[in-house]
Amino acid sequence: MKYGEIIERAVRITWRNKVLWVFGIALALFGGMGGGGNPGSNLQYSFGRGDWERWVNGMPSNWDAIASALLAIIGVIALLALIVGILGILVRYTSIGALIGLTAKIEAGEKPDFGSGLRCGWRHLLRLFAVNLVLAIAGFLVALVIMVVFAALGAVIVLPAIAMFGAEGGWIALGVLWIVLLGIAWLGLLVAVTVLVGGAFGVVREYAYRGCVLQEQGVFESLSEGVSLLRTRLKQSAAMWLLLMAINLAIGIVLFPILLLIAAGTGVSFATLFATSRSSLLGALIGAPLILLGGLAMLFASGIYGVFQSVVWTLFYQELQPQAEA
Repeated sequence: MKYGEIIERAVRITWRNKVLWVFGIALALFGGMGGGGNPGSNLQYSFGRGDWERWVNGMPSNWDAIASALLAIIGVIALLALIVGILGILVRYTSIGALIGLTAKIEAGEKPDFGSGLRCGWRHLLRLFAVNLVLAIAGFLVALVIMVVFAALGAVIVLPAIAMFGAEGGWIALGVLWIVLLGIAWLGLLVAVTVLVGGAFGVVREYAYRGCVLQEQGVFESLSEGVSLLRTRLKQSAAMWLLLMAINLAIGIVLFPILLLIAAGTGVSFATLFATSRSSLLGALIGAPLILLGGLAMLFASGIYGVFQSVVWTLFYQELQPQAEA
């Protein structure tokens, strides 16, 4: 397997075919959702009867109208979130299918165009979504098993340490040493298992996507082939996955100081604008385009890199096909 040649071809295809960028940027725009914590977890208050009476007495007389307005606002927000979620699913999986189909078209010597990519992505949208859904459910179940196993291992580590802490003399120091060494080993093993399982699921997902689009396979047929390819071509799959991980790490190392400088420059610019402008609103209006331009630049770069990754996996999948059928 000539990994360097695949990477070189992927770079060439990505750079020369700008139509792929459209789908890559759309995929980057709807590629994932962020999470948040519980901001009120550290706030506690004892709500007593006197508070309730004061709150009721201070209620406005038109509380029904206020409650109705709040419910209407919540309903509108929920509806908008639902619309955005559905739109994200449509754009995401259409873009995934389009990138795979257009890459295969380019490899076949045909000229890619936006219309054919859109049709290809739209035709395979539901199957691609179903593949990801099945893998998400399977991943959740596997994560539960891992949590139970590592919780049991943690108990095996902690219980002897508790007994040592209850003893006297040198047993306390031995307990500390026990919990530190085995705790580090437990954490390292957990990270390793999580990374390996996540990597395996990711590789199977990439294979299954391409089985759906390029081989016109069904959901479970493509997943079965993806698992089979990972199992029979484990060394090649692991090498490509590690290579892409190394590329990701290298790009991150290069971009981190640049992003840090941009963030610092943006912060200094905002501070200067607010300090020198008579109106803070004027300073915000002048400085806001800096953030907008930075966000658009990041979206553009993420889209192009997403195209490159998709092309790599498509080329790699096609290289594996003759070996898998032999």
